[in-house]
Amino acid sequence: MTGFKYKDLESIMSKNGIVRLENGTSNISFERLAELLKFMGYTLSDFMYLSGESRVDEVYGEKFHIIRYQQGYRDDFFFQLV
Repeated sequence: MTGFKYKDLESIMSKNGIVRLENGTSNISFERLAELLKFMGYTLSDFMYLSGESRVDEVYGEKFHIIRYQQGYRDDFFFQLV
């Protein structure tokens, strides 16, 4: 998505929160995960299918990171517009 920046996402979760989630040092509720996925145009069902897992557990941050990158949401999506 062109022009997508962190400020568009900050109402759902902070950059540090996403980094901790993706590194596996923190977990979030399914509701928050659903909000993040919805922001990128996905559902929890899509996430389960795309991650190849039969359940979402302590590694879903890693799966979220993979899906985020596959969909073109690179690290520059954390940069705020100045």
